[in-house]
Amino acid sequence: MDLSEADVADDLDVSIGTVKSTASRALADLRVALGSRYADLEGGAR
Repeated sequence: MDLSEADVADDLDVSIGTVKSTASRALADLRVALGSRYADLEGGAR
């Protein structure tokens, strides 16, 4: 399922800013959790 930030915000009854900041923090946490494996992936196709 691929929803826009606006769709997620509407579904959760929060602002788009909340969706963006939460997603940003989650991605940062995932990068930390993946550690060096993230660096290997980062060099690949995006």
